[in-house]
Amino acid sequence: MNSSFTTLATVALVIAGLYFGRDVLVPFALALLLTFLLAPMVTRLKRWRLGRIPSVVLVVTLALSAVGAAGYLVTAQFSQLIEDLPKYQQNLRNKFHSLARTSEKKLEQATHVLNEVTESGPNRQKSGERAVPVAIQKTPETATQLGARLLSQLSGPLGTAAAVVIFVVFMLVGREDLRDRFLRLIGIDRLHVTTTALDDAAYRVSRYLLMQLAVNATYGLPVGIGLYFIGVPSPFLWGFLAMTFRFVPYAGPIAGALGPIVLSLAVDPGWTMLICTLALFAVLEIISNNVIEPWLYGTCTGISSLALIGAALFWTSLWGLPGLFLATPLTVCLVVMGTHVPRLEWLSVLLSDCPALSSQARFYQRLLALDAEEPAEIADEFLSAGGSLLQLFETIVLPALVLAETDRHAHKLDETRQRFVIDTTRQLIDEVTEPVPIAGLRTSVVCLPARDEADEIAASMLAHVLERHGIRPVTLPRLAAASFNEAISAVNAEVICVSAVPPQADRHLRFMCRRLRATFPETKIVACLWTDPNSTQALPEIPGADTVCLTLSAAAEYVNQLQRTDIPTIQESQSTKALAGESLAS
Repeated sequence: MNSSFTTLATVALVIAGLYFGRDVLVPFALALLLTFLLAPMVTRLKRWRLGRIPSVVLVVTLALSAVGAAGYLVTAQFSQLIEDLPKYQQNLRNKFHSLARTSEKKLEQATHVLNEVTESGPNRQKSGERAVPVAIQKTPETATQLGARLLSQLSGPLGTAAAVVIFVVFMLVGREDLRDRFLRLIGIDRLHVTTTALDDAAYRVSRYLLMQLAVNATYGLPVGIGLYFIGVPSPFLWGFLAMTFRFVPYAGPIAGALGPIVLSLAVDPGWTMLICTLALFAVLEIISNNVIEPWLYGTCTGISSLALIGAALFWTSLWGLPGLFLATPLTVCLVVMGTHVPRLEWLSVLLSDCPALSSQARFYQRLLALDAEEPAEIADEFLSAGGSLLQLFETIVLPALVLAETDRHAHKLDETRQRFVIDTTRQLIDEVTEPVPIAGLRTSVVCLPARDEADEIAASMLAHVLERHGIRPVTLPRLAAASFNEAISAVNAEVICVSAVPPQADRHLRFMCRRLRATFPETKIVACLWTDPNSTQALPEIPGADTVCLTLSAAAEYVNQLQRTDIPTIQESQSTKALAGESLAS
């Protein structure tokens, strides 16, 4: 309770500090963002032996020149647009009138009713009374007052810009020193974790900014060129704004396209310019989202889509418009902190795009929810992404089966869910596997369960894996010991693979291997114990088994190696098939 209260109080204090300290923190955050963007260029110039301070001065000068040139171009085009706006008023009126003609009568009726309600209100003018117009005259401003008002309005943005430039220069000059001081504050004993976190944050933020700048440039430049040929006034102004607004997640592209669309509606007496403008933005959005962004941008931020929206709302409410542009980089830093600091792992869980649950946990959770569709979707997604059938069995299905058996033996699963897990898993295996054509039976192999249905399902998975190694095994269901002996003898088995799923696998596996060794002393026996292959514990000793395998791949490789060395090729005959079928039927 105290720990939760302390955490909530700390979060509240941090948010309050971010809000009340925004006058200082916003310029600092903007400067830090620009430092991440400009640092690679400074590093490159230093490698060319230009020197630290000359490199910083040159890079900052070039950046300010680019911003100044863009600002001049935008201001000039914006001024021209303001002068031309009165020319387009009549076009807008004509189009609105043409759209309103179909509903003109309804609008007139609504206006008539509204006027009647207004005139019959309690404040209506009495008959005979004349309204006296009241005019409020405003004293014109003097030149000094106008200059002072403009200066007061510009002092805030100009002061912020000056503070950002100063911060950027000092951060670029003393970047290594600032890094060392930060490491000292965190603590020398955590040097490795802190260094990894800093490098990860710098890489992600720098890559995000550079790739986003490239993506936005490949979007804004075609917008300006396209609008120029369409005939929309001030095309390069709208191209620049479209490029800038795309730094804002989701809402930015809409805001960037709104101005040109409205202007094309006002400029052209017809509808051709509007249609061409809409088509231009639609085509560029499709190309940018499906071609340019996956190629250049990718998934370098590691933030989920929902987290991006939430971060934009959060930082905008704290810092206004600057917070909207800083939302993604700041959230990247929070995700990095959650990744490398154990106590802040909840940040990574809430904000990152990494799955909160492992694939096998998701698979098993949907089985527990009695959902037969989503487990199949998880398997299809895995295979569609390039995963093999062996990897699907080893990393998702078999671990989920182990979780189910663990819960079953702990009496945490009711009968309905036990039955659903078994039946759905067996059905899924049948759906994702296809028969593999094999000319002959290279090795006479039998796959059998140690005891229960989970062992039986695991044995069928091993059989499917062996088929992909060119081996056609015989899979036996749960049978009595005498039936096992008959079925194994009928196929003249050279290798017996006994499948056992934890947690009570050891006892049943030992019992089965001892019995099989006593009956088939010359046969190779493989004890397949499907436990964690990354466990540091030594392999258990299974009396009667020639080897113990923990994974499907290890068992398949062992059997395949036996076929290549010790066991001769055995052609499958009709009599062998018949004997195996009779034994299984019994």
